[in-house]
Amino acid sequence: MDAPFIDPDAIRRQAWGGAFTRGTQYFHDGAVRRVEWDAASRTISGDVAGSRAQRYRSVVRLKAVSDRIDTTWCSCPMEADCKHVVATLLAANASRLADTPGPSMPGRTVPGRMPGIPAPAGGPPAAHAGPKQPTWR
Repeated sequence: MDAPFIDPDAIRRQAWGGAFTRGTQYFHDGAVRRVEWDAASRTISGDVAGSRAQRYRSVVRLKAVSDRIDTTWCSCPMEADCKHVVATLLAANASRLADTPGPSMPGRTVPGRMPGIPAPAGGPPAAHAGPKQPTWR
């Protein structure tokens, strides 16, 4: 995938309310199941697992003459600029970084990790799906 790298600060500014924080958590938890770049339409699209069993489809269109966000859309009740859009953009960024190793990042990135995006508060991210560990562990 050769999607342009989108500045995380631009993603943060585009997101509504707490969507950036929650989208970052979704990204770290591995909720993004698929991400694609369509150069002809300048769109990044993704399938993201929601907090329930439902998956949401998100689409981000970039401006024609720059790698800046033009519009976003999501099939979730928010419809745009939501945590699913944030997670999709972060996954696209991570995929781009994984495809371009450099001296500061040899090899591929670990899924759900991206330089410049802090790990969610509260310790290491938990798996997005599956049984939770008892609190006494």
